[in-house]
Amino acid sequence: MCQLQQSIEPDAKLKKMIGFLKIVLAINVLVVIAQIVIAQIEKKGSNSLMELFCCMFLLMSIYTVNYMLMGLFIFFCLYNSVFVFIDLGTLFQIYIMQDKLNSVWVLGVDTFEFCFNIFAIIVTFPIYKEMKAQFLGSVGAGGAVSRDEENQVAPSNNGTSSSFRAFSGRGVAVGGN
Repeated sequence: MCQLQQSIEPDAKLKKMIGFLKIVLAINVLVVIAQIVIAQIEKKGSNSLMELFCCMFLLMSIYTVNYMLMGLFIFFCLYNSVFVFIDLGTLFQIYIMQDKLNSVWVLGVDTFEFCFNIFAIIVTFPIYKEMKAQFLGSVGAGGAVSRDEENQVAPSNNGTSSSFRAFSGRGVAVGGN
């Protein structure tokens, strides 16, 4: 049913970018593991399920070279960064009100996760654009022109064989006197 087949054959530039995505995936998995461990120690909920969705979409986009899955990864990273920012704000409010920090580990992991999510969005968006450009170029959609057709010059029509002449009609007066 779900075989994770490549939608396009990536060129050398995109293959290099996909290699970088594997590093982003490894860091994302480490963030998920750190969140799960801290959630078990602190006996509270975490954002690890949403981070697992990010890992899943990133893994599928690596194997299928599909720009839509990369777009979902970027969307979920943005979603996670908003909620981690709220968690960080709550931690700082508690610190200001009670003058004590509940857990340095939670602060460290949340700060790293927030920075990583912003970094991942910035880094993966150009890869998303490249995947989309290559996909649309391969299927011929979106006005994309193949590389062979770019170098060819279109035949010019200098108007000698056409019977149509612009502005040669009677015309209609619009407004005024």
